[in-house]
Amino acid sequence: MKLWLDAGLDPLGGAHGFLDRQFRPVVGSEAGPFGPSGEVLGDQSLVQQSRHLYICSLYADREQAQREQAQPQAAAFAHRLYAHLLEAFEEGDVFVNQRARDGQVRSRAIQLYAQGFAIYALATYGRVFGAEKALERALLHFQSLDDRLHDRAFGGYGQLEDGGWLSFVSAPEGTVKCTNTHIHALEALTALVRALPGATLVGQRTGELCELIAMRLRQPAGNLHPFFDEAWRPVGPPRVSYGHDVETAWLLLDALDALGESDVMSGEVAARVRQAAIALVTHALGTGWDPAGGFFDHGVPLGAGEPARVLDRSKIWWTQAEALPGLYRIYRLTKDETLIARLEQTFAFLTEKSWDQDFGGYFWGVDADGVPLYRGDHKGEFWKTPYHDVRACVLTADWIREDLGEAPARGR
Repeated sequence: MKLWLDAGLDPLGGAHGFLDRQFRPVVGSEAGPFGPSGEVLGDQSLVQQSRHLYICSLYADREQAQREQAQPQAAAFAHRLYAHLLEAFEEGDVFVNQRARDGQVRSRAIQLYAQGFAIYALATYGRVFGAEKALERALLHFQSLDDRLHDRAFGGYGQLEDGGWLSFVSAPEGTVKCTNTHIHALEALTALVRALPGATLVGQRTGELCELIAMRLRQPAGNLHPFFDEAWRPVGPPRVSYGHDVETAWLLLDALDALGESDVMSGEVAARVRQAAIALVTHALGTGWDPAGGFFDHGVPLGAGEPARVLDRSKIWWTQAEALPGLYRIYRLTKDETLIARLEQTFAFLTEKSWDQDFGGYFWGVDADGVPLYRGDHKGEFWKTPYHDVRACVLTADWIREDLGEAPARGR
């Protein structure tokens, strides 16, 4: 986290849009250079700024950060990022999707994925700092999205009017809903449940997403299918993202923790959700595990009518990061010591291979030997922030301390 805090914030507002390998900001012009998502270097996205706000809030809330004397700086960043999110991105009950450093709006696409991350950040910031206005805004934006996109017939959220998101993720023809968006919607609503436990509809939708992901998105072999039609029938060839599956496992369990003893979900359904979380990690370990430590990117799952196999052997930083909480939460359920061994192997790979030994920070993706791949060696961009890796370390450390009796249980 210190690398990101030392890099500072953009003097024009918000987090820097692009950081090079040495965590130095880089800006471009309308003529370039351009980032990996086609953005002018220095532009800011809603997902990016929201993730920075979330992680600064989370980090500021931890005793670990206070001991490291980073808490005041993280809190100061969180306050400035919160102000920037409202001033530069919020337009009524939605947020703009992308903007230039000078304030010019590049995209007003309303995407559930991106809007959800803003809700996630506002809910976490509001809970950590007791900011009632932030919680009010988070609830307003949730209600706006729910009114616009919730599918009353089949559950979840329709994405045909989702600001071009399905085209962005190359969804096959016939896709109406995608898994990636729904697992992150669950993440956002879980944070909102923790911040506003009395918000009945938020709790209901959180429970609905838990059940949908565990029972409909998850396939008989144990993996999540990426794309679906309106009625949650799979669309496109069978595929599995090992990182998303392991991440989803702990997100499901975290949502159950947040819901607690409530009328939203029966004990029988909650038990099935826990079993689904175990199945997700079991399938990922069985089909996407790299003997060098960690998980490959994606492949063909079991039960696809063809041999299960890895299609992309890239070792993406966020996949390895999300494996830490994913493996540990399933270990908590099963007490299977193999999962601790896999966690240690994954963390060793992150530390020894994914980490830039010269300048610090994780490379986007590396091969099994730690050589940076196609995405390059820069450290910050639209889709790369400290959200995945810092969160994974903070939460996994929290849970280990709880289990060792060194700290009381606490929500994220």
